[in-house]
Order: sequence, then structure tokens, then C-alpha cells
Amino acid sequence: WGKNPELMYDRVLRYQDRVRNLYFTFLFVLRAVTKATDYLEQAEYDTGNHEDDLKTVSLMKQLLYNPKLQAACPLPFDEAKLWQGQSGPELKQQIQEQFRNISALMDCVGCEKCRLWGKLQVLGLGTALKILFSVEGQNHAAQSVSCFTL
Repeated sequence: WGKNPELMYDRVLRYQDRVRNLYFTFLFVLRAVTKATDYLEQAEYDTGNHEDDLKTVSLMKQLLYNPKLQAACPLPFDEAKLWQGQSGPELKQQIQEQFRNISALMDCVGCEKCRLWGKLQVLGLGTALKILFSVEGQNHAAQSVSCFTL
């Protein structure tokens, strides 16, 4: 594992739609992290190793209060606008169903390493969706158990 600029160019950078999708995914996850900042800051991180726990808390604070990320996009987008209007609830339901389908398809991947990485990526995006679907002020801790199921 390591940097591979040629592969990055061949698989992503030469396709503008993939680059746009990558930026959108970044903003999408960044918005979810921003929305869950209070919960993520107060969460208990237990890795089984006290030193790693402290390092995890430090890394989370660096992520949550990174001035470059905050300056780059103070509010990447207002997800509430996505669910407004007549088609809002229908769109929300459709996205949830498609996400469940993608997650189920990941079970069919033959390579265990690929399946694991794919499921982790889907889990991360699914967790971001749950956070963005939640009502402002709703306790994210109540949702956290369901977010971490593979």
C-alpha cells in the first residue's frame, strides 16, 4: 500500500464525473461530521489500550476543529433542503432502499479483503446518511448502535 499517482490518474482523475463524485462524497461526509461534532467530542473511545484511547481522542479533536476544514467549507450544504417539498420523503426512502441494496450486494464480493473494505466504506457513508437524516438536536447516541452494524 502506498501512493500510486498513475493508478489515481487512470482510475479517477481523468474522469471529471468521478472527481466531482469524490468532492461531493467528501463534502457529504464532512457535513455529517460537522453535524455530529458535539456527539463525537463527548463519545467514549475504547480501543482496549489506554494510550490508543488518548491518541484517538486527540485525533478526533484535530479532525473536528481543523481550521483548514472549517475555513474550506463552514457549511458544505444544507441537507434539510434535500428533503423539502413533495418528493422529499419519497427521495429519502429511495436513497435508504438503494443503500440497503448496495450493502447486500457487498456480501456477494468474493475477495474477503475487498468485501471488508467495501463494507467499511458503505458503513461510513450509511452512518453519514443517518446523521444527515436525523432531526437537528436529536440525540445521535441513540442511533450509534445501529450505525455500527456490518
